[in-house]
Amino acid sequence: MDRTERDFGVLENSLVRETFMSGNVTEVLAGFAASLQYDDLPGHTRDHCKNVLLDTLACAVAGHRGEETEQLAALASGLAQSSESSVIGGDRLSLAGATILNGYLVTAVTMCDIHRSTLTHVTPEVIPPALAIAERDGLSGRDLLVAIAAGCEVTTRVGIGVDYPAMRAKGWHGPGVLGPFGAAAAVGRLRGFDTETMAKAFGLAGSQAAGTFAAWGTPTVKFHQCRGALSGLMAALLAEQKFLATREFLTAKDGGLYNVYANGGRPEAVTADLGKRWELEQIALRLWPSASSIQGMNTAMFDLIEQHKIDPAKVGDFDTKDALARIGKNFEGIPRQADPPSVDMTEPQQKAERRANLDDVLARAPRVDIAYKAVPGNTADFYALQVLSGILQGGQSSRLYQKLVKEKEMVTGVFGNMDEKRGVGALYTSSTLRPGIKTEDVETLIYAETDRLKKEPIADWELQKAKNGTRRALINNFQSSLSRALTLGQYTVYYGEPNLINTRLEKVAAVTKEDVQRVANKYLVDTNRTVVVTMPKAKAKATTATMGQ
Repeated sequence: MDRTERDFGVLENSLVRETFMSGNVTEVLAGFAASLQYDDLPGHTRDHCKNVLLDTLACAVAGHRGEETEQLAALASGLAQSSESSVIGGDRLSLAGATILNGYLVTAVTMCDIHRSTLTHVTPEVIPPALAIAERDGLSGRDLLVAIAAGCEVTTRVGIGVDYPAMRAKGWHGPGVLGPFGAAAAVGRLRGFDTETMAKAFGLAGSQAAGTFAAWGTPTVKFHQCRGALSGLMAALLAEQKFLATREFLTAKDGGLYNVYANGGRPEAVTADLGKRWELEQIALRLWPSASSIQGMNTAMFDLIEQHKIDPAKVGDFDTKDALARIGKNFEGIPRQADPPSVDMTEPQQKAERRANLDDVLARAPRVDIAYKAVPGNTADFYALQVLSGILQGGQSSRLYQKLVKEKEMVTGVFGNMDEKRGVGALYTSSTLRPGIKTEDVETLIYAETDRLKKEPIADWELQKAKNGTRRALINNFQSSLSRALTLGQYTVYYGEPNLINTRLEKVAAVTKEDVQRVANKYLVDTNRTVVVTMPKAKAKATTATMGQ
């Protein structure tokens, strides 16, 4: 039988065959990774893995010029003092240190791979721990290639099973969530894991799956990747010590990856044609050190440079009047397209409080969510409500935190924000209750604090503190060029006012104590309020049918 075309379900390994038939997706994938052999890989798949490896090494060499590489090198050297593992293009560090630094080097200059359907960089998580273990154990190039194939296929298969759009909608960032599974698979394959040990490694990898788009626009998204490499390495080495872990992490009903990070996922996609169709071949290699979305533009730009023999030394050396004249000559004749029809963003006035009670089997504690319908962004009332939100729930010195968490000890946390929309936004408050606390008691205290805002003028220091918090959050968001570009785009599309990026702080600074009290009385009223109370729901106990009864 041609091993490159065989069905995974008829592998000779009986344990693999049993797990495949059991329907436990985690164990099926673990059996695949544990039993993968060099001869199982079609020629084109081997070639792709070789190209991926070469590209990864080249990216890592370039990564020594990354802006934050020295900071990661300092972290890596501080993890341990041994020197058994090579740094790509550098010195030697500990197994953990080399893994995390090599992972960062691969992604440091934004040049590494991308898995198309999950927009996930795979190589920073999979290749570094595989190289480190193969080097430490003196394994062959074939062993390394099989491990890379196992790791890349596991990462991408877990990715297509999670239902990426649903995961992205929840704010999760692929490399730190999916990458640890592939890293564990690569290390486990090199260490000769059986299916059971590999499945436990996946359970331990999943327990470290993390990283959200809150980090977008900062180097932290690259840290997600190198940390994913280290997480997978630790998961595999701990599983090798027979550490007890779940073997059904992907689809576990309570806390499984697909149920928590998405909406149940598409687990059937994980095993569909497993061993016959290679998802790792959807890992693309980038030509240019930039975001995947502008690779085509970069290629076109360099084609223009080559075709027109543009001298880079002369770029930017032009006469403004001449440039404007040329722009007008080439573009003014293009007729303006009709504006798209405007979207009516208004909403009917809310005339009574709305309430909903939810029972959630995944909830660990009761939660109270309160929302007051408010105003669109970039309005005087919006900025006043932003400052009000800071006073009410902006950090540990806020009124609600001090009252509910510190003084009364009724909740474990309280947070919220004034949502910015083109249409009607809302002021949100969420609180998670301590055991034995009644939701109505928490609501009563929250409403008491909002009533105090309506009746009592706030102190000057409290107003300034809230403004400072709003100012700090805004400035932090402008730290990267990407964030500034996104903000400019948002202000242009939302309000037709790109210069808002320069004037927004002035609008926050103009908010007065009277403004805060006015919007509190105008919007924080019963008839403008929606309340959702979520309660933990006990799981139904399984019943066993007895023959003859």
